[in-house]
Amino acid sequence: LFGFWQAVLMVDIALTLAAVISFMVARYLLRDTVNAKFKLRIDRLNEGLERDGVFYLLMMRLAHVPFTFVNYGTGTTSVPLRTFAWTTLIGILPGTMVFVFVGTRIPTLATIADKGAWELLDPFLLAVLGFAIVFPATVHWAVRYIDRRRKSKRADSVLEGGEGDGSDTAAQQPQAGPGSVGGQACSGSQVSSGRAAGGIH
Repeated sequence: LFGFWQAVLMVDIALTLAAVISFMVARYLLRDTVNAKFKLRIDRLNEGLERDGVFYLLMMRLAHVPFTFVNYGTGTTSVPLRTFAWTTLIGILPGTMVFVFVGTRIPTLATIADKGAWELLDPFLLAVLGFAIVFPATVHWAVRYIDRRRKSKRADSVLEGGEGDGSDTAAQQPQAGPGSVGGQACSGSQVSSGRAAGGIH
């Protein structure tokens, strides 16, 4: 009915508008309800947004995190509406392109009845469907990998900072020597006075 790109544009805009409506409903009407029902997930969403900001929101769209949860969950956060809208518009674009293309390649029921179910085994169509499965999984793995690397670097920096503080503290502590009593350094005059007092007794 429509050309490929016209259909992609229409579907992408329609899905983005639906997401924006859900976002606004959650923000202005159902914030407390959504927070109470999905508290743990909302907490993780907030942590990710505080850590990575727009990148985290965009990666959730590319990784095909459940559409409805992202809409309502993000509505309870401090993400601006404009940021939510453009990250949704761009983030769902690859998936929209795949689904529209699949819709143009799948044979009609009449074709299947006439030529058989083998018409469904279109190599190019199967390749695109494989991409639709592999791409979100790859994005999800990449996000988790980057997150693990960041946590590892953060832990290493904390350990290095702790070791540095320990060495500085040890360097600042006075060392016991011939002229020290109970771990405290004594001056030469104090030692001499002590020896003199011992000689008197």
